[in-house]
Amino acid sequence: LAALFGQGMFGYKARAKMKLLGQPAVIDSFPGYPVVRAWFPWEAAAFAVKKMQPDVAVVQCHNSVPLGKALQAEGVPLVVYLRNVEFHELGGDLRELDAARYIANSEFTARTYSRE
Repeated sequence: LAALFGQGMFGYKARAKMKLLGQPAVIDSFPGYPVVRAWFPWEAAAFAVKKMQPDVAVVQCHNSVPLGKALQAEGVPLVVYLRNVEFHELGGDLRELDAARYIANSEFTARTYSRE
């Protein structure tokens, strides 16, 4: 579940597909695996869960909190991958994510989050 950017041919095709199908998101396999894309991914969580039926979701970086909350509301177990210490990019407070598990890309990142 990723943010949709509307520029370029890829973006224009995705925008047209969403409009024509009346869906909150589109699915493509551009990177070699299925990706659900939406303007605001957390608003398309129910659509993504219905289509993909995930066993678990891993959220990372930008807007992890609203996306994680939306996925948890759909009953999806959540892992938050902490890749940097840019707290303002999370879109909220990680403590709002009940029962989430956390992984970090480094000891520095893990220590910084554990202090917050």
